[in-house]
Amino acid sequence: MAAARDHHSDSGGSRRRRSALLAVAALLAAALTGCTLGQEPQARSTPAPVLAPSAQAATGNIPQVVRTVEPSVVTVAHDQGTGSGVIWSKDGVVVTNNHVVRAEDQVVERVEVAFFDGRRVSGTVRATDPSTDLAVVQVDRKDLKPATFQRALPQVGELAVAVGSPLGFENTVTAGIISGLHREIPGSAQQGIRSLVDLVQTDAPISPGNSGGALLNGRGQVV
Repeated sequence: MAAARDHHSDSGGSRRRRSALLAVAALLAAALTGCTLGQEPQARSTPAPVLAPSAQAATGNIPQVVRTVEPSVVTVAHDQGTGSGVIWSKDGVVVTNNHVVRAEDQVVERVEVAFFDGRRVSGTVRATDPSTDLAVVQVDRKDLKPATFQRALPQVGELAVAVGSPLGFENTVTAGIISGLHREIPGSAQQGIRSLVDLVQTDAPISPGNSGGALLNGRGQVV
């Protein structure tokens, strides 16, 4: 992530460094919303081949992407916080982040799930995995629209659309690009913070509450 310095291009280098720092901050917000870090982690990256994206994938039709995916994105809330989630199956399975369903270092048993159609129902936390920061929530609905997921990695430079509930504002949409692949944020054994590896980096604006929501490509698939 370090930028090479050149005494003839200080202003350009400063802009690039600020952009890189903003992208890493967005990545941290997506991965660690609701967590407290004792020290600022340093992001690392593993070199990987970069493929040129197609023009359609890079630009996309954002309003169409939003219309396609909005019914598949939910808000997940409990007494201690709010996050987002993505519908996995029409019979009521929702996936979110593990830290979204935690309060005071404990997994909560029940959450409230708010849907695009305005309904709010109780959900049961069925499973969690701290290592991958994933959680599964079950709600009593059989008429949901599941999201579709891209199986391959996205391409650097491809359109990235984030849909979720940042700061509690439901169905908020922001957009940017895929900024990098295979990023790593080291953890801290002393502070009990796990390392995060093989991450996707984006410069789409992300705030606390986006956690668990969808990051989409130009075809409306979760990446």
